[in-house]
Amino acid sequence: MKEISSFKPFIGVGIILFGDEREVVRHKINSECTTYKENEFTENTTDYFPKTGVFIEYDINNRCNALIFNQGTSLNSEGTDLMKFKYSELRGIYDGRSSIKEVEEEIGITYLDLGFGVNKIFGKDEIQTLIVFSKNYWDIT
Repeated sequence: MKEISSFKPFIGVGIILFGDEREVVRHKINSECTTYKENEFTENTTDYFPKTGVFIEYDINNRCNALIFNQGTSLNSEGTDLMKFKYSELRGIYDGRSSIKEVEEEIGITYLDLGFGVNKIFGKDEIQTLIVFSKNYWDIT
């Protein structure tokens, strides 16, 4: 199992690059995964790697398009584990850095120009998931 925790906006996380083919991702992680379809609206299936706790979403061409990190995992940006912050602390750091964001007060925030989003636990100041995504993940034109 390889390192997949250092986030570079719109490039990837650790050894996983946005645009990597599904089989390349699986080879790089070198760990068992479960594949499932999120819902009837998703374009493709998602791989879940239980040993890493990471979900990887693919586009219609089977290329890595996003990675989702749950509580208990690590996602490092500029040497800091984003999962260690309270939701409000993370907002305090990144709200001023982002000029294109979508806020859903009870759910979370997506920093479209920074390449990641945060979901919080309903009614709490705790991060539930972090998603990092490729430039093609959201249509922000």
